[in-house]
Amino acid sequence: RPFLFEGCVSRAPATVLVDSGASSSFVSMQWCQKHHINPIPLLSYGRLADQSSFRIHGKLSKAHLRLGGFRTKHEFLVADLPGLEVVLGLDFLEKYEPELKWRKRRIHIKDPNPKVDNEYVIHAKKNNVFASHRF
Repeated sequence: RPFLFEGCVSRAPATVLVDSGASSSFVSMQWCQKHHINPIPLLSYGRLADQSSFRIHGKLSKAHLRLGGFRTKHEFLVADLPGLEVVLGLDFLEKYEPELKWRKRRIHIKDPNPKVDNEYVIHAKKNNVFASHRF
């Protein structure tokens, strides 16, 4: 079962997948178009675990990210992600070091501000089903 959460990126609602196998964080090009979000153009390519490549169309720099009460700014690459809207990858996981509670289907993230002693608990979506994807 995937780890899916309700959140917002650039103040637009999004279903967010946490994926430790992704080296970077991504938003889908289709999601950007739906919410009239214009990424900074960038023509690059990424590589999947099976060594096939995929196109990166742009990036969102310092985009507002909200998961429950947790708020921060994060950089996302924009790619075609059939069936997905947002992927939080290893860059996010290394920076914030959230605790993933697999059985309880939730994530615990400490506030990134060192002066604030707060931990946010975000519960996964009830229906964690999505179409298989390959981007």
